[in-house]
Amino acid sequence: MKKIGLTSWGIIMYHLLLANGHPQLPATIWHHTTEEYIYLYYSQKTLYKITEYTWPTDPESGVKVSTRFYGFYDDCDLPSVDSLKPNGVYYFDVIPLYFEVEDDRKVYVENACGELSIFTEKQDTLMNIYYSSRQQYVTYKKLDTLPQNIQKYLQEQGIHVGFSCKEISSEKAIIHTYPGIPTRMYLIKGDMVIVLEERDGWLRIEYEGKKVVRGWIKKQDVGGE
Repeated sequence: MKKIGLTSWGIIMYHLLLANGHPQLPATIWHHTTEEYIYLYYSQKTLYKITEYTWPTDPESGVKVSTRFYGFYDDCDLPSVDSLKPNGVYYFDVIPLYFEVEDDRKVYVENACGELSIFTEKQDTLMNIYYSSRQQYVTYKKLDTLPQNIQKYLQEQGIHVGFSCKEISSEKAIIHTYPGIPTRMYLIKGDMVIVLEERDGWLRIEYEGKKVVRGWIKKQDVGGE
């Protein structure tokens, strides 16, 4: 852990870093610290923003999910969704609508440009995003799991949450429909996958490239025995 210094709240922050020096977001769950009805789940490139309103008199209350693309870019003038990178100076979560009209893009992108840090405070892992265009801090607390009713809703929508994220270590990892039944698809070294299930030396995985692909790979493809 790297000591960063004192925040404006007088708290010593320790920036949690990966080996490459960047925050790890895929396969993590976060809970808004003030607006407690908001949860975030980061897949590989997709951010699921989950809201849970529980007002008995409101027919629109309940669990709702919206999807965004997230990533990083080296300045606040993000030209397109495809320009998002796994790491960079500024954090974004955006939707394609932001980029349909150039004048609108500049406004939307500026408002979505944030500085992200992850740190520990006592026993909690917190994520802070500072949006300079509106001088706003937003803070989330890392969770291990979502509330059971939200998990159930997401499963019904086909969204898998709370699984580990692994990096492909093999030069070429064949994707199988089922263990022992190969397809023509494969992953390459450095690709990141979410592990949905483990069984007898095989992993059922989800990979998010131009489209979401699910299948089985050998455990040894991610450095497993």
